[in-house]
Amino acid sequence: MAEFKEKGHDIDVSNIIVHKINKIGGQKPTSLKLADKELVVNKQELHFVADTRKSFQRRSKPTYGIFDLSDAYNDFHAQLQSYVDEKIDFLNFTRKSMEYYENQIKKSAPATGAFMVFANYTYKPTTDRYLLIFSINNKQGYNLNEDELTIQQILNLDLSRLDVAALLNVSKWQKYITGGDESIKTYLSFIKGKKNLSDYFLDFIGCADKSTNADSSKLLLTALNQYLLDRGYSTDEVKSKKKAVYDYCQTCIKEGSEVLLDQISYLINNEDPEDFSLFASGEDYGVGEVIKPDGSVLRTLQYIEYKSPDLTISFSKNKLTKREIVYNAGSQSLTIKSLPADLIKQLEQNG
Repeated sequence: MAEFKEKGHDIDVSNIIVHKINKIGGQKPTSLKLADKELVVNKQELHFVADTRKSFQRRSKPTYGIFDLSDAYNDFHAQLQSYVDEKIDFLNFTRKSMEYYENQIKKSAPATGAFMVFANYTYKPTTDRYLLIFSINNKQGYNLNEDELTIQQILNLDLSRLDVAALLNVSKWQKYITGGDESIKTYLSFIKGKKNLSDYFLDFIGCADKSTNADSSKLLLTALNQYLLDRGYSTDEVKSKKKAVYDYCQTCIKEGSEVLLDQISYLINNEDPEDFSLFASGEDYGVGEVIKPDGSVLRTLQYIEYKSPDLTISFSKNKLTKREIVYNAGSQSLTIKSLPADLIKQLEQNG
């Protein structure tokens, strides 16, 4: 029997605070209602952050990037650095950030007011520190009264749909800016929301999608290879699914259309079309909802196959890229490195 794990078992919430910005859509006047203290973190607050984090990763398919370093006057970045450097506390960091947010939202007439939640937590399996920021409003819903058996209207939060939100891996960000880990390409994920309605939020956070086509395609391939391995697909199924993904990407490149994670997920498993997209868009792989295609990287999805009465050979082009298999044009020879144990056993038995 699988071990029961309580909601929020893998995070440690240290700070959470809720502010409010008031604004009517179509109008520019705004006002702030700022909290004067943080919320006490109890089980309810822990569950709230856990549910929001899950919704962010599994429902919204965030885009991955970094801070827009060309935005030298972004006050959110300045206040965040002051907070990380312990020059100001969490309360003052969020209050000053809300003042800057108010300046950004004034520029967007269609934007409406909302609650703004700031949560600081540690992800226990990695000990990485995170900052989660999102805007959300109460929505009208219904509740069934158990005593009176009646229907009541209520206001609640729909965490399954976050329109604008950002999640910063503070630990990765610190390593990135110090240059201590060149493997870090992104440390920020964000939900764009509807065009023109969320630009003010992205301007506030200072988000920038700086991943290259090669980076984006490599993330897709890494997630795809691990997914196919984890799900236990046969060799023929792996070949078939990789071919379908490659053909789709090539069509998109030729037509100049976007390569969509949702479509790739459907091609891989049409019986559960969200399974791969949820797997790939999680933080472990960070595949965005739109993949930037790189032809040379994607070609490794193809297989080289040859069959004759005396010889059958088949391998992924990825083996050539990794130089696990080397072709020498001069001698017209093929060298296979790091032979699988089963093949070695067969060769030794027949040597």
